[in-house]
Amino acid sequence: MVAAACGSNDRPSLTDATVPLTDTVGDIDDAAISASGPLTDTARDIVDLATATVGDVSDALVPPNPNDLLTSADAYVVEVIERRGHDPDAFTQGLEFFGARLFESRGLRGESAVTEIDPQTGQVTRAVGLTDEFFAEGLTRVDDRLVTLTWEAERAFVLDLETFEQVAELGYSGEGWGICHDGESLWMSNGSSTLTERDPVSFEVTGEMEVAFEGTPVFNLNELECIDGLVWANVWQTNMIVVIDPVTAEVVARIDASALVAELGPFDDDDAVLNGIAYDKAANRVLLTGKYWPTMFMVELEPCTGGCVMPPLFPIDE
Repeated sequence: MVAAACGSNDRPSLTDATVPLTDTVGDIDDAAISASGPLTDTARDIVDLATATVGDVSDALVPPNPNDLLTSADAYVVEVIERRGHDPDAFTQGLEFFGARLFESRGLRGESAVTEIDPQTGQVTRAVGLTDEFFAEGLTRVDDRLVTLTWEAERAFVLDLETFEQVAELGYSGEGWGICHDGESLWMSNGSSTLTERDPVSFEVTGEMEVAFEGTPVFNLNELECIDGLVWANVWQTNMIVVIDPVTAEVVARIDASALVAELGPFDDDDAVLNGIAYDKAANRVLLTGKYWPTMFMVELEPCTGGCVMPPLFPIDE
């Protein structure tokens, strides 16, 4: 991507326009029932019973919100609900649902891109490439725009979600790893134990927190997903996801995704690690994948009980 450099006194916001990116490819209405006359008591009872029954069935069809399954500092494993295709050549850095649509950022210099992919097959349907000097990192959505970070270039690029045209370039200090939007703030990781809070319009820093589990800092926080007030983060080079309360900066749950890696088998490439968390709000489920993984997994959480042992929250030893 090519854009004018940002001066510290003239920093653009998400609403500022800039030059285009290079290499562009490509409620259910509520039902109302009215009666022509007053119902008898018996008829009312039948209607009330039918309404309650329909409500109970509808509630049963919707899985619980992932956060509703969590208790303080608890441990979970993933249960695979569905397997979907994924491009095994994708160096996944960020994964983001917008309704039924799925967006993915890919890293590596010379290969970095922001893509829209088919949520069932993982096939790329649209893509825009970054110029070779940039290494794309995490991805999130703010209203009708996508924001993608870069690793060492201290630049974030803002794209129009529908056209994939670049509409802004934002500056920051340090490395960019993961990013998510909780509806009010952006949360950004840099590979340390610190998450930085930013204004979603100006990108200015508004706060930061050091994430800890039982008093010990959790380093290597990478890809982020904001889910209903909590921040989910994968811990780089592990099969672990931590769920963070941004009010206390404490890890309130640990999630072991080792079963996904075991199913896919050992990888020849050490970079083929868990790295991709997307919350499907309509389904109340989480989609997980990794760098160079051929599969995306729609999962639910199961408590780690009955002799289940959780892996440590630090990188896997070679």
